[in-house]
Amino acid sequence: RGGRRASSAASPASIACRLPQRRVLELRGQHARKYLQDLVSHDVAALDAPHARLFAGMLNPKGRALFEVHVAANGTPGAGGATNSGEETFLLDCDGEQTSTLLKHCRMYNLRTRVAIADVSDRAGVWSVMPGAPDVTSSSFAGDGGSVAAAVAADEHAREVRTALGAATADAAYLSVGADPRAPAAFGTRAIVPSDIDVASVLNVREASAGDTYERLRLVMGVPEGAEVFGTIPLEWSLDRINGVHFSKGCYLGQELTARTHHTGLVRKRVVPVVLRPLSAAPASPFSRVADVLDAYGGPGATVFDDAMPWSAPLPCARLEAGTHLTLGDTGKRGGRMVACSADFSLGLALVRLEHLAKDAPVDLVVEAPDGTKLRAIPMSPPWWEHDAQ
Repeated sequence: RGGRRASSAASPASIACRLPQRRVLELRGQHARKYLQDLVSHDVAALDAPHARLFAGMLNPKGRALFEVHVAANGTPGAGGATNSGEETFLLDCDGEQTSTLLKHCRMYNLRTRVAIADVSDRAGVWSVMPGAPDVTSSSFAGDGGSVAAAVAADEHAREVRTALGAATADAAYLSVGADPRAPAAFGTRAIVPSDIDVASVLNVREASAGDTYERLRLVMGVPEGAEVFGTIPLEWSLDRINGVHFSKGCYLGQELTARTHHTGLVRKRVVPVVLRPLSAAPASPFSRVADVLDAYGGPGATVFDDAMPWSAPLPCARLEAGTHLTLGDTGKRGGRMVACSADFSLGLALVRLEHLAKDAPVDLVVEAPDGTKLRAIPMSPPWWEHDAQ
């Protein structure tokens, strides 16, 4: 158990994180492809490419987000591909706390279709294999804002990881490895593996806790997960910017609001990363790029995981709850609300009105913690942000 150790499966600078907060669902049947196509915001046809993965939202009929999911089809009959009987199987990597609700949602729309849906988390788990120095520039994205070189490098990294993990297990039914579609050069490779596989050991790379590395990176990248997206307008958490929507795929549940918002350009708020500092120690600051903050505090070779980064300081108060309001300085006017807050670091996500994020202008957002401590929430421009598009 645990698999055979590989001598050089991925860059030794890579970091492997088991993601215990994620679970794995299996959709299998003759109608699985059409069924999934009708429920997710991305085009399932993207999974026809070898080892492809897609990231998508699942919405309610009114177009509000319910879940975010990673979908894989690994080409193995009965587990991510078509069998001779025409069955296809897809694996969904989803938030653990939402699993039961997601299963109910899927079964509610599974009418007169030949699709079996099951939680297979006792047999499979989710890992992230990230670069030791994640790319937090716009080239980290595989979409229109990303670079071809970054995408090629991410695919090569995923291929190396896939080869090593494939050699370490004879059970291919729950093995799917590919570049993380949201931001490949930052998040690296995402893997669904049999539950007895220790990915860090097989790849011979450092294993780190999800809270210390993966969670810190995704918050810096401005990427919400799980319940953080529930009830939101998808483009407000930038599902379009992180490769989670296909605008020409046709109809799917809740599609109308997302399409209308996209075509009218009326996105008034977006989720952005915020650094949380004591009010007395942090003056209002301009809306700066994450990459510029990295350079200012760490210089060449700095990474988002360095202790010198302002977001790496311990949270100076009790953890902020999602939904806590942000005010504009001492005016008392609302400027946004908290979406997420790290349990370990001075870092979170906030939904902020775009009018308060003018380029090069000081942004004065204040939030009060449960213990009464007042903090300044300093927003940063994540890598997917394009000022000219706002």
